[in-house]
Amino acid sequence: MNLTTLGPLAFGLGLLGLAAVLFALQRLRVRHEELPVVTTLFWREAVEESRARVLTERFRHPWAYLLALAIAGLLWFAVAAPRLLDDVGRHYTVLLDGSAGMALVDADGGARFDRARAAALEIAAQLPRERTDVVWCGASPRTLLAAGEAGALLERRMDGLAPEAAPASIERALRQVAVEAQDELGRTVVVVGDGPVAADLIERLPGQIEVRRAELPAVAGAGVGIVALGVSPAASGTWTRVDVLVELAGEGAPGAELSASLDGVALVAGDGLHGSMDRSSAAPDRSQLLLRDLPADGGRLELRLGSGDATPLDDVARLDLPRRPRIRVDVDPGLEAIAAVLAADDAVLLVAPGAASDLRVVRGDGEVDGPALVLASSELQEEAILLTHREGLDSGAALRAALGELGLDRIDATELASRAGRAISVGARPGPERQVALWEELLDPERFDLVESRAFPVLVARSVRWLADQDPFLPYLAADRPLPRRLADPRPQLTWQLAPVPAVAGELQLADGSTHAVSLFDQSATSLQPADLAGVVTAPDGFDAVTWILLLALALTALEWWLVRRGRMP
Repeated sequence: MNLTTLGPLAFGLGLLGLAAVLFALQRLRVRHEELPVVTTLFWREAVEESRARVLTERFRHPWAYLLALAIAGLLWFAVAAPRLLDDVGRHYTVLLDGSAGMALVDADGGARFDRARAAALEIAAQLPRERTDVVWCGASPRTLLAAGEAGALLERRMDGLAPEAAPASIERALRQVAVEAQDELGRTVVVVGDGPVAADLIERLPGQIEVRRAELPAVAGAGVGIVALGVSPAASGTWTRVDVLVELAGEGAPGAELSASLDGVALVAGDGLHGSMDRSSAAPDRSQLLLRDLPADGGRLELRLGSGDATPLDDVARLDLPRRPRIRVDVDPGLEAIAAVLAADDAVLLVAPGAASDLRVVRGDGEVDGPALVLASSELQEEAILLTHREGLDSGAALRAALGELGLDRIDATELASRAGRAISVGARPGPERQVALWEELLDPERFDLVESRAFPVLVARSVRWLADQDPFLPYLAADRPLPRRLADPRPQLTWQLAPVPAVAGELQLADGSTHAVSLFDQSATSLQPADLAGVVTAPDGFDAVTWILLLALALTALEWWLVRRGRMP
């Protein structure tokens, strides 16, 4: 049995208070009406009543007291709203969906999240308080009401809650429930909302866990939303330009009105400043927009759907474009082979000797200041290629990464070794600045064919990009997805880094202090098609005893009235 509105202690104290009040009322002295009679049969009673005035008298009617206490106790029991449950020992978890998909309007015009919150309150009130917890599933699961806490706290803690611009975290909450419920007899999880739950996750849950979805009104219908937004190097090959792909999904996506702006300035196709816009439709409910040759100068791109629909949080997406200035390189005279490769590279701007530059290509047999591609003598450097990385990194890991990141794996080391008459090796060391040191003899076309090989321009180009150390290239930033830095970053990276995961759409500040826009790309929030669960539930199975308690109290009241009328009870 579960008392849904009062705890056991509050109910017990209230019952004791009723018993004390009724006991005091039973002892109050009754003031009788005086009637003169011609007899002495009531002389003793008259003497008793004529004593000094007192407030109370002795307790004389225990059965009447017990009947009154039973009636009052039943009424107090009804106030506690008891509920008889069939599954004694079963635990319950109510998951309130606070994802972006809940920020919509139902078919009848009501706010869907408000109804879900009311449903969660109602369901939690009907469950055993000592075995029920309520969890908020917004950007991340958070317990609103733990098992055993007073139910009155739940409504107060729900005040101010609103759907967050993030995918549903219901599946994460279910995994946590699976861990906590390993030693329990059984647990029922009630999902209140539309967040999807994968069928394979349900199948992997322990057998004692049952997952249901609470019944909510029908939605107004799927809308159109932005489900993808990504940037890549421009297909035109221009280093200072990028291409952006936008994808829409939902009914009417091919004809949906979409506006684009860069730093608050509207983008107009064919204006000559911001490239071109191409739109295509791969399916009736899909549409793509390709923005070509946007300037890669760090501007913020905003895409916005023109007409609002039932799901407003997926109608806007933002992305910070990368900064890709041309790399200024100062090449020493006499290094024509490298200068020719760099001159053909659109990412590189060759500057006059001594002019301001981002890095240098120099001959050097000693220490060289700043980022540089150094051509060293094989007599003074043991390794054919020596990589200098910043201090704090593991040289072995940096060397292993450099094989692919700098294109070293494309070099035919066996052929070079046979012509050099010595082993060709690569090495790495820490230093104050990034540098790549290469044997100058390898550029001699009479002894080696490195300059004529396809590996040479790759080695030079990727070395220059790594030495320049420009800002990271982030192809997209989406809520609840790790930063995909290594997927499309054109600059080589020699270490793996733990990518942060933005929780919600908005702003994300990285460790280097830079701030980036994060968008919501949630297909489930746009499609409004929650996965079917084990069933639909508004409350767990049980017996509501309030009505029968009130009927029993009414019957006892009628019995008391009949006994009084018959004179069998004072």
